[in-house]
Amino acid sequence: MKIAIGFFGKYRFFDKVYKNVFETFKSKNVQLDSFISTWAEEKFDVEKKIDTLRLENLIKTEIDEENDLINNKIKIFSNLYPMMLKKIKVLNLIKNNKKNYNFVILCRMDTLFKGKMNYNILKKKTLYS
Repeated sequence: MKIAIGFFGKYRFFDKVYKNVFETFKSKNVQLDSFISTWAEEKFDVEKKIDTLRLENLIKTEIDEENDLINNKIKIFSNLYPMMLKKIKVLNLIKNNKKNYNFVILCRMDTLFKGKMNYNILKKKTLYS
């Protein structure tokens, strides 16, 4: 079974939670590919941090700079706009990879899961949120 995990949003403390995500979705017959769409940070080099994590099967990373357009959209739509933009961008990274996945999992970069994933309960072509 092939699964794409799309991480999106601000880096925050991704280095503290990424292992939890992979342990949650890792299984004997599962190949995980990961994708990241995030923002550059002023305090540290996001690309370097991601590189040091040595993520399993990291296919594509996209790091954008915040700009006036983004900041103006935040004023109008609050922080929902950049989060949704990154979600759309990571979906496009997965789609443009041209691999067929059994499941696509999207999660913010600060997400923690509790327990292992039971793939037997999932239905294809179903959106879970």
